Amino acid sequence: MGKICKDCGKNLGFFSIFSSVERCEDCAKKFQLVQMAVKNESPIYIPPIQQQAVINKPVSGSVGGKIEYYRLQEWWLNALSSEERDTIISLYRPLGLSPDSLIHGKITSSDQSVVAFLSNLSAWVKKPEYRKIGYKLIEKAESSLSNRTPIMDRHFLYQVKMEIYYRNRDMDDFALSSAIEACNQQIALSTKAKQSFVKQWGELPSHAGYKQLCIIMEKQKKYDEVIRLASEAKKQGWTGDWDKRIEKCMKKKNV
Repeated sequence: MGKICKDCGKNLGFFSIFSSVERCEDCAKKFQLVQMAVKNESPIYIPPIQQQAVINKPVSGSVGGKIEYYRLQEWWLNALSSEERDTIISLYRPLGLSPDSLIHGKITSSDQSVVAFLSNLSAWVKKPEYRKIGYKLIEKAESSLSNRTPIMDRHFLYQVKMEIYYRNRDMDDFALSSAIEACNQQIALSTKAKQSFVKQWGELPSHAGYKQLCIIMEKQKKYDEVIRLASEAKKQGWTGDWDKRIEKCMKKKNV
């Protein structure tokens, strides 16, 4: 599984993992049109780009949109403060849809699981000042896991979890241990994830969990653990500079 288009949720394909691409071709074109319109200060209408039908506005006080579709109303109203909900709505800007499409309108279908939806939603609150919201989104995504959750959705959930917590390791005492936990969770799925990658794309990308944990362990001077992890990742076939890491830690270990 590659990246997900930040506007429509469409899978961008395997090779998107190795690029800075954030939108599918259609969304990228629409985004350019919007930028041109803003620059020229002229109005432009961009039709909804998702395959999800948005119908009438709900009655006042009710929660609709994607939150209703994924049956997250109770969590939305109780786990998040009013300020946190307003922050998410203000930051959430899917191209071609109303800014409040999270809670207004009627979604009739979606290709995303609730886990993938919450993982992707967390991408809108990456800045340190919003980290507590990101933590809540990740926590809810993890609690939504079930036997029916696709392996790839689990794989990328743990990757997002690792990125959010590791980014804030100097802000919160628990963040580094949570990032390490996420690395181990993704690594525990590596055999199944490998099968899914090979089945869908015929080859393996890099593995964020193995790579990040190697970096953390090397900083902690746990060179034997780095060598073990890098050797394991190499044996499984994940793309990466594993030989370099092994050689580097072997030298440090023997100093």
